[in-house]
Amino acid sequence: MVAEHNVVSSAIFNLIINAADDQQGPRFVQEPPRNRVDFANGTGTVLTCSAHGNPQPKVTWLTGGSVAVSDVPGLRHVRPDGSLVFLPFRPEEYRQDVHDAIYRCAASNGVGTTLSRETKVRGASTREVRSIIPTDNGQNIEREKVENEVRSNTESNHGRKIEEDGPEKFIQIRMLKY
Repeated sequence: MVAEHNVVSSAIFNLIINAADDQQGPRFVQEPPRNRVDFANGTGTVLTCSAHGNPQPKVTWLTGGSVAVSDVPGLRHVRPDGSLVFLPFRPEEYRQDVHDAIYRCAASNGVGTTLSRETKVRGASTREVRSIIPTDNGQNIEREKVENEVRSNTESNHGRKIEEDGPEKFIQIRMLKY
């Protein structure tokens, strides 16, 4: 009976050691892009991050170096798969802390934590202005001007002054016959 008990104890001990030997710290399978991600308010964007390890790591997002990212209804959402989603937004919904910030993801499990590279996210609101310019030869020129307003401020924009970094302007000119 004692020998049988020692065999069972030894088998359980070996099983626990083998399970511990199989543990692995988090390794990124997919990280957010290097450098910068620019997006227009009408489109939004998604940053992806995934990792493997044993036990399976949990992916979280950080901003400002070490502040955990939480959902901001209608603007920013963290998916269960670890993706960070920036939803399309109206120009008046722009928030510097959401749309002009540095993000990184963290993958953690019982073995450890690893941090991704940093990604600068910059959302811009866009407006389109179209005008038709008549010419002497009977053709019209349609001029399309798209202004990307990249705004930044030190306070929330809710009822406060917004300083503009300066609009980035792109002009397309097309010849039309009428």
